Amino acid sequence: MYNNKYLTILITTFNRRERLLRTLQQIEQQGHFEQYCILISDNCSDYDVRDMIDKEFRPPFRDLVTVHKWNFNIGMSSNISVSFALVDTAWCLYLSDDDILLPGAIKRICEDIDKNPEAIALKYSLKGRKSYPDRVLNTIDDFISLYEEIPSQINEMYYLVRVYHLSKLKDCKIYYTDYSYT
Repeated sequence: MYNNKYLTILITTFNRRERLLRTLQQIEQQGHFEQYCILISDNCSDYDVRDMIDKEFRPPFRDLVTVHKWNFNIGMSSNISVSFALVDTAWCLYLSDDDILLPGAIKRICEDIDKNPEAIALKYSLKGRKSYPDRVLNTIDDFISLYEEIPSQINEMYYLVRVYHLSKLKDCKIYYTDYSYT
């Protein structure tokens, strides 16, 4: 489906056209189109996300983007967790429609994937927030240990600037929908 790309940039969105547009423009500026594809999980926005992409972007970037629009609003938590099941590449970078990557981030992520092909996840620090060291998580126990280190930052732990090796986590797919912001 994605011409042998190994990284999907998964972006969840709902009615935030300008934020999504800014995020996509910033990703386009990073280049490295041969390394990734983009999957947008649209939680039934009141505008046509695909049409916006077709009007705002040209090939080859526009051709990297697939849009999955839910038939009704499934809620933010479900849009996040269920969308991982739509990814069909080995690795997935999760972004919200208002996340911004630093320049060179995609290149760095791809290099880190190449250096750590057996890892189950890669965790990166967030600019402008309490700094946690970048980490390579090789096992589920590593993931649990990180969670236990920063329980007050649970939202950051799971969904911000995380790259998941979904083919290694395939046995956990049943749990994708268990996540809740509460």
